[in-house]
Amino acid sequence: MSEPASAAIMNDRRRLALGTFVLLTAFGFSSLVGTALTPVLSAMGQHFGGGAKGALTAQNIVTIASIGTMIGAPLVGLLTRWLSTSQTLVLGLTIYAVAGSSGLYIDSTGLLLGARLIQGIGAASVTITTAAMIADRFEGNARARILGYRDALLAVVGFLALNGSGMLADAAGWRTNFAIYLLAVPYIGLVLAARFPTPAARSASTSADRTVLIKLWPLYLMVLVLYMVAYTPYLNLSFLMAEDHITSAAIQGRIIATSTVLHFFASMLYGRLVGGIGTRWVFALTLAIMAISEFLIGFSQGTVWIVAGMGLAGLSGGYLQVYLTNLFLSRTTAATRGQALGFMVMAMQLGQFVDPYVTTPLRAFAGNHEAFILVGAVLSIAALAQAYFGRAQEAETA
Repeated sequence: MSEPASAAIMNDRRRLALGTFVLLTAFGFSSLVGTALTPVLSAMGQHFGGGAKGALTAQNIVTIASIGTMIGAPLVGLLTRWLSTSQTLVLGLTIYAVAGSSGLYIDSTGLLLGARLIQGIGAASVTITTAAMIADRFEGNARARILGYRDALLAVVGFLALNGSGMLADAAGWRTNFAIYLLAVPYIGLVLAARFPTPAARSASTSADRTVLIKLWPLYLMVLVLYMVAYTPYLNLSFLMAEDHITSAAIQGRIIATSTVLHFFASMLYGRLVGGIGTRWVFALTLAIMAISEFLIGFSQGTVWIVAGMGLAGLSGGYLQVYLTNLFLSRTTAATRGQALGFMVMAMQLGQFVDPYVTTPLRAFAGNHEAFILVGAVLSIAALAQAYFGRAQEAETA
């Protein structure tokens, strides 16, 4: 083999390795949208007036990005019909970095909310394009495993962000945490260096494609409700800990970061678990773990209970993310994949955004601990229903 040919092969291998690295790690920027600010929720609430009004403002600053994602996700799905997924990813990362870092110098609540809204659009492109690229390259159990690895690395990013952002806030103030979003700038260079292949242009949506998407509406509704519940610990635990005299942002960040450890292991082992008990029972198990997590936090008598509850929240989250993504990919075609993922992400973010408007009044009415107990009770009923109907469905098809 000639030296030029050998060098070309080595370059191709390097680009393939770099491309794989990008697919497995770029998803972490989606996590940073919330985790970089979660440990400073209570501090932000005090800055914006304190009390229930300040708390809701701080929560909105975190969750308003979900509105941008809701707006952007369907548009990103459409955009992938004319641009390559890598081009869409680069565009999204650019928007993400510029809009996200604006919190360093913007003090106006309205402008800050607007910037976070735009950042959410960039985050949507990261989530959708990386999943679509993986689906284009892998199928079946291999795809489930790769999605699990991708989600496991997301947990690593979340762990580092929750710990690092809390310490950063204690050292330099909560506003400094917005600088974390500038990490997307050098990452754009990695995407460009990977030189992902440009697929053939996709045609416009057909009536058959629209039929596929319309039939998925029950799943979109399910995703909305699940993510509203799944984000209850992350968006409300800070206030429960403050009530229990755990006020340090660094300590709060470490406690919440417990979830990322078990999230990592759950995602890594998802493929094996599905192979062992099947997807129906994985879903029932996920709901049950979510319920136990809420009960542990609600009945907590100290930090150890809260840490255990957040660990289980991460475990269930590791299963839930991969389960839902693979569920949608298995029920769509290559032509509808981007749009289906776009609507899925929209439902996820809508659930996250709605959470404070449900849980904040619930906490005000019943109390911080009691609100978690009530959510746990609802999840317990859902887990039992899934277990019963899953067994009934298996008996019918046996």
